[in-house]
Amino acid sequence: MFHQANQPSAKASALPQTTETAPAAQDDQPRRVLRVGGDQSYPPYEYLNNGIPTGFNVDLIRAVAAEMGYEVEITLG
Repeated sequence: MFHQANQPSAKASALPQTTETAPAAQDDQPRRVLRVGGDQSYPPYEYLNNGIPTGFNVDLIRAVAAEMGYEVEITLG
């Protein structure tokens, strides 16, 4: 016979604990900015194209930040 413990399953405890709230008015929210630095001489991952940060890592961080609701400031040096 199998014994079941009174503990939540591993699957349930591994789920992220989040709560959703209704968005506040745009004026009430502080500006959320993610500042990222990188290496300008690391193509195809990070490089400058006519002075604009470009590459796989740049595209990835922009996509992640957009999903999280952040603006992004990328500086490559």
